[in-house]
Amino acid sequence: MWVNMRYWTQEQKNELLRHARAGKSGTQIANILSDKYELPMTRSMVIGMAARLGTRLTSRVQRSPKRPLLPKRSPVGVTKEGEVAKEPEEPMAPIEMSPCTIYELTQSKCKYPLWPDPVKAHNSYLYCGAKPSVGPYCAAHAAVAYRPLKPSTNLRHL
Repeated sequence: MWVNMRYWTQEQKNELLRHARAGKSGTQIANILSDKYELPMTRSMVIGMAARLGTRLTSRVQRSPKRPLLPKRSPVGVTKEGEVAKEPEEPMAPIEMSPCTIYELTQSKCKYPLWPDPVKAHNSYLYCGAKPSVGPYCAAHAAVAYRPLKPSTNLRHL
């Protein structure tokens, strides 16, 4: 049976404050109050009432320290002792773009988005417009759009 508990009694508020000062989490307090008063209490109800009472609940979840998003890489040519310097990659040939709007795109034009056209309306975007070689993109933009999978990538979804 679900009971819509609109009001907290002073006894329930005191019980919540006592458990909060003891360092219990919102879920633990909700379970204790639900059992004691035989009313359905949720974690959200406890957290909301604690906030209204000016009490901050502690979290029992141990979070792992943040990891850097990308590994640090040494610049090309700078090596650690005993390592061979990496050869810089050959620069790509300049792209022969013919920027076009979405209305001018056809099957024979690269559909890689570039930037808003400053001359036309503020919401008109330009696309590369070069001859596509890989799917809808030219070779240069396909290299940017399609990155090879890393060996550590989880392939369970395949």
